Amino acid sequence: MGNRIIRPKNTDYRLKTFLLWICFGILFSVFSPLSAQSAERIVSLNACTDELLLQLALPEQIAGVTRFNHSPQSSEVLNQNPHISKLSSDVESIMKTNPSVVLAGPFSNPLLINQLKQLNIPIVHLAVPGNWSDLDKAVDQVSVLLKRVSAGEALQKKIRELSRFDGQTRWKGKRAVFWSAAGHVSGKNTFENTVLTTLGLINASDTEGYAFLSIEKLIQLKPDVIIVTQNPELKNSWSHETLFHPALKKALPQIEYLHIPEEAVSCASGYTVDVIGNLIAGAKV
Repeated sequence: MGNRIIRPKNTDYRLKTFLLWICFGILFSVFSPLSAQSAERIVSLNACTDELLLQLALPEQIAGVTRFNHSPQSSEVLNQNPHISKLSSDVESIMKTNPSVVLAGPFSNPLLINQLKQLNIPIVHLAVPGNWSDLDKAVDQVSVLLKRVSAGEALQKKIRELSRFDGQTRWKGKRAVFWSAAGHVSGKNTFENTVLTTLGLINASDTEGYAFLSIEKLIQLKPDVIIVTQNPELKNSWSHETLFHPALKKALPQIEYLHIPEEAVSCASGYTVDVIGNLIAGAKV
C-alpha cells in the first residue's frame, strides 16, 4: 500500500483558524489600545448600516461594508474609493481589515457577532428605523461614533424638516397603497407608512406591518395612488406585469403610479431623505 495522506477535518481546521484569530484579538487589545485614529476603522455587517456609514464617514474611516446592493449615493462612494473592502460574512475576512469598531443591525449573524466579541472587537448595534425620529437617532449615533457630528447635524436638519412637514402636496388626502415586489404591502407601523403619510397620503391598507396583497384585494381597496419600489416602466419586471394587468387597468382606470426606489425605503438613510424631499418639492401646493 502506498503512503496514506491523512487530511485534517474541515471542522478542526475552522476551529484552529478561529482560535488563531482569538489570539490575534487578545494581542491587538493588549498592545494596540484604541486611539482616536484607530477607533475610526469601521466595518459594517448590515446593508442598512452600510448606508449610514458610507453617507456620513470620511472614506478613510471605512474599513469594509457588505456585498449587498447600495443606493446610488453609497455606490458612488464605493466606486471612488476602491480601498473599501466588500466583505464576506466570516470572521476571517473581517479581521483582515483590522477593524476598531463593527456596526451591526438586528438581522446580523449572532454567531459572527459573538465571535467578534471574543476577539475584543467593539460592536455598535443600530435599530431599524421605523419613522423619522428613529432615523434621526441612528444618524446621531453613527456621527458621534465617527466624530463627524457636523455631518450628522446637516442630515438631521433635513430629517426634522420632513418630520414637521404638514403633507400639503397634490396627493393630500388621497388613499394609497405602498406595494413592493412580489405583492407585499406596507401597513401601519412601518417606515413605508411614515413615507406615505409624509407625502400627504392616507394608507389604504389596514394591516399591521407587512402582508401579501393580491390584485383582487388591491382592487377592493380602491386606492387613488399605488406606490411601487420597482420602476413600472421596466419591461418584464414584476411591477410592469402586475400594474399593467388588464383587470387592474379596467377596475382602476384613473390610478396613479408613484415610483420610489427600493433602496430609499428598504434602508432609511440620507438617500431616503433626498428622494422624499425631491418628491415633496415637485408636488407642493
